[in-house]
Amino acid sequence: MTDNLPEFASGTIATGPTAGVFGESGPEALIPLNDRGAKFMRDAMGGSGGGGQTIIVELDGKVLAKSVVPRMHDVVRLKLGYT
Repeated sequence: MTDNLPEFASGTIATGPTAGVFGESGPEALIPLNDRGAKFMRDAMGGSGGGGQTIIVELDGKVLAKSVVPRMHDVVRLKLGYT
């Protein structure tokens, strides 16, 4: 029955009607990419959607400085009103 259908165990995004095999490697979630799907994911993961979630980002200071320092002159000039 599923011999000619693609399997989606590694995931996919369907942008239209798509026939395929889901769950062939264990449980999978088929969730629409809209507000209803977002609400489902918030509810499934225990989120309220009202904030209160902590995200920790670790940055390499040298990499950050290489990106920020060259632009500091323009930012300071704009903030202080220098032209």
